Amino acid sequence: MAAILTVGLTKRYGSLAALDSLDLEVPEGDVLGYLGPNGSGKTTTIRLLLGLIRATTGRAEIFGADCQGDPVAVHRRLAYVPGRADLLLLDEPTSGLDPLEEREFQTCLAEAHRRARPCSCRRTS
Repeated sequence: MAAILTVGLTKRYGSLAALDSLDLEVPEGDVLGYLGPNGSGKTTTIRLLLGLIRATTGRAEIFGADCQGDPVAVHRRLAYVPGRADLLLLDEPTSGLDPLEEREFQTCLAEAHRRARPCSCRRTS
């Protein structure tokens, strides 16, 4: 099953195509860097995947759940952090990870912390 699947995903605002017929398949476990110049449709794609805006045509799925038809199921399987977030609320972010994956997550979190303003982290039991 694909983590992300889009077929002919299009978003138009009048005659302006913000995203034009995107076909994309990202297998589970893969890492995707979604790059492009300003105005190329990156943010539009993300908003469509999150179900925040409706596609003009086409479809999008996250782990087989329809992004437009069942956004609640989609949101259960993903986390979205927009650029320059001032606060991250993480609820058991390492649940289900093996020890190596948990260590990598902690390393990434520490790096993000070094780049950000000071914060305090508390663990509850």
